[in-house]
Amino acid sequence: MNEARKLINEVIFLVNEARKLINEVIFLVNEAQKLVNEVIFLVNEARKLVNEVIFLVNEAQKLINEVIFLVNEARKLVNEVIFLVKQ
Repeated sequence: MNEARKLINEVIFLVNEARKLINEVIFLVNEAQKLVNEVIFLVNEARKLVNEVIFLVNEAQKLINEVIFLVNEARKLVNEVIFLVKQ
């Protein structure tokens, strides 16, 4: 009977140790989930920044196109002045 009690106590000890390990695994999984959530947040923030950069580049391109248009208009006027002066 004493030997059976020792074995039962050993089983109880091992079950308790297994519970501790399971709790540790659950804790680590929860910590990993927090890190995954942080990564997802940072990726989303990076996407927002990339979209902002794309928007700003597009706006800059519009301004460049406007400058090109104005330069071409100025050339036309200069050519018109040259034509009038030559007459």
